[in-house]
Amino acid sequence: MSAVKFDLPFTMFVQCLSFKSDNSSMKIWIIIALIGIIGSLLAAGLFMVRGGPSEQEKAKRMANALTWRIGISVLLFLTIIFSYAMGWIQPTGIPLTA
Repeated sequence: MSAVKFDLPFTMFVQCLSFKSDNSSMKIWIIIALIGIIGSLLAAGLFMVRGGPSEQEKAKRMANALTWRIGISVLLFLTIIFSYAMGWIQPTGIPLTA
């Protein structure tokens, strides 16, 4: 009889996302989130220009699209912070010292 692992759902979640050492899957998730942010911003602009049957309907649709944009942006930010804390991504780029 084998012991039951209690961290199985979390382990399966991490394996499902397939984080690799080269961070390629994290890059894909970030690109998908950025496309969603730009898409909701474009939708808000479209609702502002085209609108709906009334000004109230137009404002409601535009506010809903902007709310999605803010939600996706916050989720992306928290995901990046969490991924860094878990060690899934590492900072690279320009060094802070000159």
